[in-house]
Amino acid sequence: TNEELIQSFLNNESELALKEIADFMQNYNVGFVTLADSQGSVVARAHAPTKIGDTVARERGFEEALLGKSFVTVDRSDVEGLSIRATSPLRSDGEFVGAVILGFQLDNPFLDKLKRVTGLDLFIFEDGLSVASTAFAQNGTTRLVGGEPVDSAIIKSVIDNGEFITETISIKGSKYEAGVMPLVNGDNKNIGMISAAKPQG
Repeated sequence: TNEELIQSFLNNESELALKEIADFMQNYNVGFVTLADSQGSVVARAHAPTKIGDTVARERGFEEALLGKSFVTVDRSDVEGLSIRATSPLRSDGEFVGAVILGFQLDNPFLDKLKRVTGLDLFIFEDGLSVASTAFAQNGTTRLVGGEPVDSAIIKSVIDNGEFITETISIKGSKYEAGVMPLVNGDNKNIGMISAAKPQG
């Protein structure tokens, strides 16, 4: 329970706290769970137990947790990369003692699950650059990520103007007919794009 997690956290029982968040991650089928202390220092990661000691103090979610609020956003982390991140404060006797962050990485495996449902190829873009994809190059093994950014007119329409568009996009020489929409963070800012597409052929 939440109380058990807080007690193990306050008692510096890191192995027990790690077990609590690992159980939560498995039971609720989320991609990651991170536990941070009141200063934002990471004390446990269920999905990457050896990666601790860094800080989440500058993340928007942690800023809101300090104010006693939960916050959901799309942001980049050094460990999880671009991800959907929900942060909630941990309190003991009304006092802020830390925060728990959970969510899903916006990566290739995440998109692969969506492709199984939709049958479409999916892309995630930061700025105009593909950072995750279900589509492969002609060799059948290399994901269509990286390369040159998509056309600047697409970036302007989707990221700058917040439009949903249907357009031909080119990724590393492969052309797709695609629906492209903004990827919006918790502050209602467009930080990237997500696209569902079919090969032009």
